[in-house]
Amino acid sequence: MPLLWLLLPPGVLSAQPEGAPTSRPIAKHPLPAPGRTNSTEISLRTGPEHPFGLEIGKILAPLLYPWVFRSALTAARRFLSRFLTVKGKKLYRRENGVRSLTLWRTLLGVDKTVVEDVDLDLVAGVFVASVRLTRSMRHRCGSCQKRCPRYDEGAGRRRWRGLDFGSTRVFLEADAPRVSCREHGVIVAAVPWARHQAGHTRHFDSYVAWLATQTSKTAATQLMRIAWRTVGAIITRVWADTEELHDPFAGLTRIGIDEVSFKRGRKFLTVVVDHDSGRLVWAAPGQDKATLGTFFDALGAERSALITHVSADGAAWIASVVAA
Repeated sequence: MPLLWLLLPPGVLSAQPEGAPTSRPIAKHPLPAPGRTNSTEISLRTGPEHPFGLEIGKILAPLLYPWVFRSALTAARRFLSRFLTVKGKKLYRRENGVRSLTLWRTLLGVDKTVVEDVDLDLVAGVFVASVRLTRSMRHRCGSCQKRCPRYDEGAGRRRWRGLDFGSTRVFLEADAPRVSCREHGVIVAAVPWARHQAGHTRHFDSYVAWLATQTSKTAATQLMRIAWRTVGAIITRVWADTEELHDPFAGLTRIGIDEVSFKRGRKFLTVVVDHDSGRLVWAAPGQDKATLGTFFDALGAERSALITHVSADGAAWIASVVAA
């Protein structure tokens, strides 16, 4: 109470907000007559009652009302959020009913992840999001996803390439500890946003794999700013996961077999397509009986018996394998 008394101008303790009902009259200081000086005002400005001065009290007094203080604090937060980079937990403020945490997770395409900090380097054109796993996803084997005891910190923090924000490259940065798995031994712990031993996020891999089927290798590498060998590695990872989810040999009855040349006719691929769906079923490098025999070995004797029609160009090595 003494501190408030120092900051309040006279009469503010008895004052009420405009429009509020008053239960008692508000005391006011009498106005001085023309040509005279109000002795009360002089004593309030210079006397010991207000050592900080009357003007400071007038400025700070409105902030003592709770609703005025909250409004001023909200306005200050909105103003500062436009110019300052907020780190840590302060990053997760609510705007229009959406938390910044949810917004960043959606933009980065991550799940079961906590976004701790973000950093934008305008000169290098790089956006780095520091993330960590939720408690349920920590210390899991990178191969079998089973929970395992922690072994050590591994190689420290590492980065994964994510989908770009326009022309700005995006990276996820997090710890990469190792765990001790009973089946796979000491191995790097799994992360939910990327495949094991991959340097790119799952969304990045999926987008690159789709580009490889729709555009040339030059367009894919230039658009994503990666090497063609990286595209090949990504296709291998995506296809391995696709094979686990879908059976490419299911329902095969009518197939077509042919060879495709590349490297200016110096190398060949043997391909098998499904005439009913029009999709590629199988492909392997080579152009001989052994290569085509690999397909029927993978198909199995039971499914091979269900094949009713086979189309080919009449090559003897194809006919001999199909007849067998």
